[in-house]
Amino acid sequence: DPAKNGVEIDIFEYHRKEPDIVHHNLHWDGYGDDHQTTGAKISYPEIKEGFHTFGLKWTSEEYVFYVDGKETWRTTTAVSQRSEYLILSTELTGFGGDPTLGSYPDEVIFDYVRVYKFKD
Repeated sequence: DPAKNGVEIDIFEYHRKEPDIVHHNLHWDGYGDDHQTTGAKISYPEIKEGFHTFGLKWTSEEYVFYVDGKETWRTTTAVSQRSEYLILSTELTGFGGDPTLGSYPDEVIFDYVRVYKFKD
């Protein structure tokens, strides 16, 4: 039950093999045979240039995802009712494209992170 057990909420993912696509994804029920997922692929050719803002509005009823202030995906699927924690990551895995084909060194820069809580 994602509401009770939590959800991996990928606010932003970028895969080298799809260079003009922003991914938003949800994962729940573990990573084995019971794993479930849903997500959205957003065409965003300008993603490779400059800085961008990524946002998530998470209420008890839904998730709303944003890129550069524009709503890009809304879903009521698998809404977690638990506290979650934040990870900023640059994972390299095969599913996003062969990392050995990249040009290195490479970098990702996070300018800032903000988290807000709704007033009760």
